Amino acid sequence: MLSSPFTSKFGTNYSAGDNEVTEIETILIEPSRRLEFLDDEIAKMQRVIDKLTEERNTLAAYIDGHRSLLSPMRRLPRDIIQEIFIACMPTDRNCVMSATEAPILLGRICSAWRAISFSTPRLWADIHIVEPDYRTREMSLSNGFLDLVNAKLKQRLEVTEAWLHRSGQCGLSITVFCTTPMPQQTRSPIIQAIIPLAPRWEHISLTASDIVLANLPTFSDGDMPMLKSLCINEVQTMFPEGHRWDTMSLCRAPQLSRFSASGSCFRPLELPLRWDRLLELSLVKTSPPTLSSDMALQVLSWCSVLRTFKALVEDYTDAGGVSVPPLEHASLRTLDFECMGSLSSTALQLTGRLLLPDLRHFLIHGSTAGNEDDISRISYAPFLAASSKITHVKVMLIMFTKSSLAEFIRCLPQTTEKLEVLRVLSWGPGYMINQIYIDEDILSLLDPSLHTPAASVSCPRLQDLTLKDCTSISDETLRDFIISRMRDGAHSKMRRIVVRFPRAMEVDIMPDLREFVENGLQVELHYYLLGSPEFSPWAGLSDD
Repeated sequence: MLSSPFTSKFGTNYSAGDNEVTEIETILIEPSRRLEFLDDEIAKMQRVIDKLTEERNTLAAYIDGHRSLLSPMRRLPRDIIQEIFIACMPTDRNCVMSATEAPILLGRICSAWRAISFSTPRLWADIHIVEPDYRTREMSLSNGFLDLVNAKLKQRLEVTEAWLHRSGQCGLSITVFCTTPMPQQTRSPIIQAIIPLAPRWEHISLTASDIVLANLPTFSDGDMPMLKSLCINEVQTMFPEGHRWDTMSLCRAPQLSRFSASGSCFRPLELPLRWDRLLELSLVKTSPPTLSSDMALQVLSWCSVLRTFKALVEDYTDAGGVSVPPLEHASLRTLDFECMGSLSSTALQLTGRLLLPDLRHFLIHGSTAGNEDDISRISYAPFLAASSKITHVKVMLIMFTKSSLAEFIRCLPQTTEKLEVLRVLSWGPGYMINQIYIDEDILSLLDPSLHTPAASVSCPRLQDLTLKDCTSISDETLRDFIISRMRDGAHSKMRRIVVRFPRAMEVDIMPDLREFVENGLQVELHYYLLGSPEFSPWAGLSDD
């Protein structure tokens, strides 16, 4: 920096006096001339740089234009590009009408890709269609809301027609979501639009009102030769009239092997299904008459090749149906029951009369149970002993007393790889039901460090453990358990553990588990406080 008697005043609030103004102006004469000269030189150099930059950009565009012609992506064969496009499709659901994902997104890259995507039928063979929602129509008619909804419906119908036209002759997977028909509307325009394509249906899922479902057209067996799976999700309308849809001819498709139904306006045992061909079945009847244990067993007796059975079961007085004797089912691999009413007694009615030698997934859950004396008399040991191939177990704490839970865990097959013990707060008549918790005694059954070969650890192949709620287990106890399972060489190492604590964290155990997490272990610890008060300094102020 140039020297000056005023250098020490730079960066301060000092104000020059009258006698110093002339001195400062004299000091700045030569530096100002030098600054002007440098600005002129920079301007000259900038003009040279600008000219060189323009020449460089022109040359780069020329080179890039030629190099783009050599792009490997441009030289890929059409069939390879098509396979790449197909690999971009969602695998866990049908495609949605959105430009943010395949297949629509693929057609917005360039005209060549658009031509390829439009002419690849497999990209357009599945679709999820949402019928616009009319729920707020009464409040919005004055501002043109109904016109807006109708315009959107017209657009969806046009897109649906164009989309499915591109699918060629491929088998179709279609999910339709139309929950709120207009008053007096007995048919869905979206469903009506896909009915002509019934010969190409492979997988169909309909979420619609009972009225719409009850007014579906009648199909003959030859109308749906490719239909393999059918899912019906009934939505109760605001004006229920008990429109039963359980006689729909869709259920009699000759190739139908997977069926799911949920709602209130159907009778499970009267569905016109080809029961002996079903591989997967889900029945969730949400209003009386619901599916009883006897009915569930009767259904299983009809489904000789069934592999997955999920149902909402409730035992009640005068449930109806035929009393079914104990049943052996050789092919069932997944048993998933949600029990209403007395969870424990319903579970016993089912497991006590079922012999499932090939069972892999055993899931029973619900929200209420019997009293403690009834629960203590229930044993799942015979059922578990006969199901020696189980790998996944999911149960609720309210199904057990502490001693019966310990017995249950000890009786789990050695093949068990995933265990979920969940909790739900429930009340019975006049008392709070079964307040047991997972404690150190229960956890110790799974801890190899606390067992000898003579008293082997339960679930030696356990890899995935979910526990909710662990009121009586300390953070240190859980840490020691995880370390014991991970360092024990005689048993399978954990891959995932999820624990929910109804309390605040006391000790952060994650640093002690870092080496295992870095090697792939997933640890999810959730802490929460029931009824925790909130003291917000913004309370009472407008959100604006």
